[in-house]
Amino acid sequence: MDLNQAVAELGPAELAELAGTVATHLAGSVFTASTEGQLLETAEILERANRRFDGATSALLAEISDRSAYRKAGFLSLHAYLAGGLRLGDGEAKRRRITGAGIARLANLQGETLAPVFPATAEAVADGAIGADHVVVIDEVMRKIPSAVDPQVRAGAESRLAEVARDLTPA
Repeated sequence: MDLNQAVAELGPAELAELAGTVATHLAGSVFTASTEGQLLETAEILERANRRFDGATSALLAEISDRSAYRKAGFLSLHAYLAGGLRLGDGEAKRRRITGAGIARLANLQGETLAPVFPATAEAVADGAIGADHVVVIDEVMRKIPSAVDPQVRAGAESRLAEVARDLTPA
């Protein structure tokens, strides 16, 4: 059994624990023996992983929100849990809520799982091409489009924003 197969058999909590272990080992790594090319390649790989973690975090927060699991931790809202329970502060809590609202698969009142509000953006995050900061900017732009605009035009705008975000900074 190779590493990918072994990892594929782990549950979400076990994967999160493994990610924490990997992060601990990476933090203790010595990069002085690496070539400049290896340093740049490692930076690219880690950035793609960080961006994919934005997607994983959004999926997890959607489930916490849908189940109101934050109440078990003694909080009245997801925002309060993020800001106080996870000690992120208001700004980061808001950023994560906006990201999740755009790219996560949330449940409706009937319990049905919905497609992401920004499907092309969600795909770009899953690819590791863009991260939460890009999602926040895409959300800001999409909010400026009047609701009277045809849904297909709105969908096209989101798709185009996600496409260009793959090559641009969030700014």
